[in-house]
Amino acid sequence: MGETWGIVIGCLGFTMLLITPYIVNKIIKYKLEIARINAETTIRAEEIRSRNQFELEKYLKQEENEKNINRNNDMKDEDINVNPNRGRVRA
Repeated sequence: MGETWGIVIGCLGFTMLLITPYIVNKIIKYKLEIARINAETTIRAEEIRSRNQFELEKYLKQEENEKNINRNNDMKDEDINVNPNRGRVRA
């Protein structure tokens, strides 16, 4: 009976020696895949963040330009209302 257990344990040990490299290989591939997915996710998030920042800056600049145009138009209107004869040639 003791000899039978020795054979069983020997077979199990030999099987573990054969299976261990396969399991380790699978674990390494799994970890590499997780790292790749994390890197891609980080890159996509940074691209989205950059694009949003660019759009926000573009929008703010456009608003500022519109305010400046409106301010200039208001100043011209005020100038015309305050001095309607300005720019006319007097004879």
